[in-house]
Amino acid sequence: TWIPPYSPSSIITSSNTPLITTIAPKRLPTLVTFSVISGYNGIPGCREIDTVTLRIIDCRPLINSIVTFTTDVPKNDILCARDCISYQAGTDTLAGGPQTYSWTFTGGSPATSNLRNPIVCYDLPNPAGWDVVLKVSNPYPILDGINGGSVAYKSSYQYIKVVDYPNVTIVPPGQLKSDTMVKFGRSIVLTASNAQTYTWSPQLNISARNGSVVTVNPLRTQQYIVTGSNGNRCFSSDTINVIVINDCGDMFVPNAFSPNGDGVNDELTVNGVCLETLTFMIFNRWGEKVFETNDVKIGWDGTYHGEKVNTGVFFYRLEGKSYDGNGYSSKGNITLIR
Repeated sequence: TWIPPYSPSSIITSSNTPLITTIAPKRLPTLVTFSVISGYNGIPGCREIDTVTLRIIDCRPLINSIVTFTTDVPKNDILCARDCISYQAGTDTLAGGPQTYSWTFTGGSPATSNLRNPIVCYDLPNPAGWDVVLKVSNPYPILDGINGGSVAYKSSYQYIKVVDYPNVTIVPPGQLKSDTMVKFGRSIVLTASNAQTYTWSPQLNISARNGSVVTVNPLRTQQYIVTGSNGNRCFSSDTINVIVINDCGDMFVPNAFSPNGDGVNDELTVNGVCLETLTFMIFNRWGEKVFETNDVKIGWDGTYHGEKVNTGVFFYRLEGKSYDGNGYSSKGNITLIR
């Protein structure tokens, strides 16, 4: 009694004879097992079980159009020299599945491989791209019991682009190494080199996010970082400390001003370029507050509730903090002259 691996049965003759005929089983799985139970007139104990396994093959020849391969490097990406990637043979076995694989990697290590999914390293940069060839073969087609054999190729020229790691460097003008000094309120140009593209951070008082040349105007000592890239996977960074010298000059409030519209000394402002925050208040002689601002760029024009105040002496109070974090405080008298 023969027992087939499929239901309905693939046996097309009687399953109770020593010799059976079966149609070609399904292509997958590639191994199928038929069982046979033999015995003697149904006598208990006089029976034996055996099996036979069939290997299913597709005897059609290989064709070039089915040979494919991919890598773990994203499309249009670039590999860095001394890095390794994995190749995957994606050839479909529906058209005479390949039994052997033969790779050739120009510029790669190893230069050849017989694995289906080899790992290859590239030591030498070649932005134009290295060539890759995959040859698959099998012993088919089988005609009249004779193995014919077939081979198919896939060639990809300039397939894998390899560039060297960038050695990105920031050099300030007139210096041979990083770290530079600048007076408060001044700007300085920073230049990066040895890469194809550049990205700067942080975005604090800097002229651009990208580009090899940027202008920075930090208000306090600041470290800037540039990342130079020769591809999405190939980059390096450099840093520079821009040390700000707090040469702020005197911070004071003038003791007199004349808001008469002649364009000279018409507004009372705080002289203090290093002040980051402030509270500037002015009071009349009765202690009434006639003006207040938190903006270093805004001064008093000598009015109160939209009306011009008369000539007189006023009292001011100033509280502030410089960009280096130090507090500042002053108070005094102001004479308004009409």
